[in-house]
Amino acid sequence: MRVGTRNALAKTRNCPGIGFSASFPRAKAFLSHSWSSRSRVGSIVRTGYGLSGWRWGGGPGIYTGTGAQFQGVPPARASDSFGEFALLIAEAVRRQVALRSRVDTTNSLAGPPKLVAGLDVSYEIGTQRVAAAAVVIELQTFEVRESAIAHGEVTFPYVPGLLAFREVPILQEVLGKLVCRPEVLVCDGYGIAHPRRFGLACHVGVLTGLPSFGVAKSPFTATFVEPGPRRGDWSPLSEGGEILGRVLRTQSEIRPVFVSVGHRIGLDQATDLTLTLSREYRIPEAIRKADSLSREALRKTRE
Repeated sequence: MRVGTRNALAKTRNCPGIGFSASFPRAKAFLSHSWSSRSRVGSIVRTGYGLSGWRWGGGPGIYTGTGAQFQGVPPARASDSFGEFALLIAEAVRRQVALRSRVDTTNSLAGPPKLVAGLDVSYEIGTQRVAAAAVVIELQTFEVRESAIAHGEVTFPYVPGLLAFREVPILQEVLGKLVCRPEVLVCDGYGIAHPRRFGLACHVGVLTGLPSFGVAKSPFTATFVEPGPRRGDWSPLSEGGEILGRVLRTQSEIRPVFVSVGHRIGLDQATDLTLTLSREYRIPEAIRKADSLSREALRKTRE
């Protein structure tokens, strides 16, 4: 859930999934700073190099795997040139293109998952403060098994198609605080229904190795026709003949949502899970709970 944004530059380093490399002086200076977070309890611990899969380990609340720890930089100053900004954005795009080959759009679930985690990030208007929430619920009962919050500051600018570079670091941190392991991640955003076929749900899924998919509230890319008016009606979300997702009616006579695969799950499974998680409301329950928790966490920081 995006409450507000701030136009600021950011970079990350030493991470195959979101890191950058640059040769110009200001970018090198940027690389010396750490991505800001108010809490490092249960932060990500990673070993080795690459993105070959993840596991829970290292004790309660520690999320370990391959790769390196996310880092980033403080906001840009007025002296930052547009050229440097353009180079940073171009490098982010390059990273997406490089990583999209790792996406697996085949289903890896043997059956309906028991535990599903909803992820969401809320932004405080007028500041760079953000709060991320992960809420793990039981699919059958919707009972909350576990939840976690992470506070931080986002410094990457809002650029359509590059949402992951704003949200992946703090989402990884909040996942690192979970003790139980969800079987599926549900993101507030897109998966392969993205200009470069690598949206937020893909990025999170590839980095964690967990099955993931995205459920977005509004259209972003591709074309579609309005689905039928009843719950469960859907129409293809496509571009150039390629099926990228589904426009799904989760409640009768209510605006549809946009479902797309992230990683290690099929479109049929993502659609079924979206409907299962949307018993009473338009938005899947796991995301609704994460949205509510992240909003409340921001409100408490202002008190």
